[in-house]
Amino acid sequence: MELLHEYDSESSSSGASPPPPLPPPPPPPPPVAILGLEELERRRQAVATALSHQSSPLAAHRRLTPAERAFEFRAYASKRRHRDANDVHALSPQPPTPPQQPPLLSQDDAIESSTDFPSKGLPTRVARRFVGHSGAVNCVQWSPSLRTELFLSASMDASVRIWDVRSGTCRRTLQMHAKGVKNARWSLDGTRVLSGSYDGCAVYADAETGAALHSYVYNQSEPTAVTSVCVHPSDANLFLAGMDTGRIVSHDVRQAAPCRTLRKGFGDVHDLLFLSASGERFVSSAGLKYRDASHQTLLVWDFASGALLSDRLDRDLQPFCCLRLHPQAPPRFVAQSSANYALVFSAIAPFKRVNKGRSRFAGGHVVQGVSVQCSFSADGAVLATGDAGGRVFYYDATSKRVLRRLEPFRRRGGSAAACVCAEFQPRSGSSALVAGAFDGQLVLYDRAKDPL
Repeated sequence: MELLHEYDSESSSSGASPPPPLPPPPPPPPPVAILGLEELERRRQAVATALSHQSSPLAAHRRLTPAERAFEFRAYASKRRHRDANDVHALSPQPPTPPQQPPLLSQDDAIESSTDFPSKGLPTRVARRFVGHSGAVNCVQWSPSLRTELFLSASMDASVRIWDVRSGTCRRTLQMHAKGVKNARWSLDGTRVLSGSYDGCAVYADAETGAALHSYVYNQSEPTAVTSVCVHPSDANLFLAGMDTGRIVSHDVRQAAPCRTLRKGFGDVHDLLFLSASGERFVSSAGLKYRDASHQTLLVWDFASGALLSDRLDRDLQPFCCLRLHPQAPPRFVAQSSANYALVFSAIAPFKRVNKGRSRFAGGHVVQGVSVQCSFSADGAVLATGDAGGRVFYYDATSKRVLRRLEPFRRRGGSAAACVCAEFQPRSGSSALVAGAFDGQLVLYDRAKDPL
């Protein structure tokens, strides 16, 4: 106790200063002003008036968004809200656009009037009609020899007829098959005719006498139909035959047995085409056989070895019913698709699709599963194609737009047989075109007064 008293006396005698006082409490914050309804309405009208002077004509006739109302009545707003508030186009609510159905013919694909293309010299006048087939016409081809006034037609009435356009008569009727003839082609000199039929046979016949020179039977082991034939462009003794069983057979008429048989995962062969005058390579179009074999609808082969060169030409994976080579350089060919359009491919490796200008011939003709054929004019400026509705369409080969539409097989009731063939005369300077239909009719179109 004595020590404590001594410590207290010493601390009191030393004269130490007392502790500092506590700071005063901060003043209370000002009360938040609560705006009345009249003040809110006044400010809203002021903001709407300010926005009405902006550049957008729709700003004065729109309501404020919740973001604008929250921004206008605050003392602080972020830069993003400032930017959005000043951007009238970003804040203006746009009415939803109703879905529109695509037109049947777009503006680019609109069919032009014939008077707009007088310089094209399109064959639009019916020069002759040929009557003789009792079944559907499957293909036509002009004679490649000096007898350019002749053309052949293959029909489902199991006959191949040779017609003369000058007289309008049938010069020869070749009865070589027991069933309908699917495809027929002239030899290089125009003296023989190669035909393939649904009876499973391919026959090389003399065009003058009609006698069968060589006959090849393919349905001995299984039911087979010859759906496509193609003569070699430089050697008349060689040809190709395509089957509906997914086979392509190469033949030499000097040998009894086939030279080579090509098989892949495709179905019936629709068409065959050599890509050059030398005949080194050819392209085949076929249907689908397996679900995972859709990339094999268009294949490029080496003729000498039978090796497959390319199997992914088309990205759309659609079957093609007709192949035609362009008569002018650069080397390219057209493929008629079953999806109502035609594509152009390069005939030189890597055989890419030619996308110069519009990518496809479309907007006019309809295929609808029919084996519709097409052809180029002699100068390569016009592409003619048939149509499932019985029409003939002329396309500009460069712009791929429709030039003219003809209706050669229109009946009185309004219906028409499908136009399967539309073949230009390949002779330079000629404008003749032959069209064939499902009802057996053949029509010759020309621009001159007298055919050919």
